[in-house]
Amino acid sequence: MRDIQILQQTIENQCPEIHKKRLSSLMLATKAVLDGSALTLTKIGRALDTDTTVKHAIKRIDRLLGNRNLHREKESIYRWHASFITRANPFPVVLVDWSDVREQLRYMTLRASVSVKGRAVTLYEQAFEYKNYNSPKSHQLFLDKLQSLLPQGCTPIIVSDAGFRNTWFRQVANKGWSGLGVYVAKSRLSAARARGYGTKRFILKQQINHCF
Repeated sequence: MRDIQILQQTIENQCPEIHKKRLSSLMLATKAVLDGSALTLTKIGRALDTDTTVKHAIKRIDRLLGNRNLHREKESIYRWHASFITRANPFPVVLVDWSDVREQLRYMTLRASVSVKGRAVTLYEQAFEYKNYNSPKSHQLFLDKLQSLLPQGCTPIIVSDAGFRNTWFRQVANKGWSGLGVYVAKSRLSAARARGYGTKRFILKQQINHCF
């Protein structure tokens, strides 16, 4: 797959600290997922395009996912990716939201992404135990890491939904960034409609009131 070759060459050039064998395994796993493999260790291993046995392919993915060096090196990829995406716009609109890692696993992901041609492209994401979901400590860790990954001079506009409390917006402001909280309460929207407000007019008014 030509796309994978281009990606591997680009990462080799932009993130030379990543070991070539680890990067090769990472690209094989990426190709397997792009070809339709489910995101589980065994299914990725079974789908690897290699001449080895299925058993050895699964072990290879197991070693890759558990490799501490790779988990440290992935920050280099995040940093390069963030620089690549934001270099044309020093004030990118960054969408931040919580989501389940997987149902019933009691882990949550906090993700920062930007919209590129209508698609959300991840800048950075971090997993937390459910007990730390939506906590100021988790938010601070996330914002600190995001700031370290963004290029110098980049000042994002952080957009988040009603699940984020006032503490979150203070933490964003302390970074020197701008924040926008967007929410529409169903009961208030119904009341607005009863008073003759159009939906778009009501939503715009609420967005303006919660922007700083």
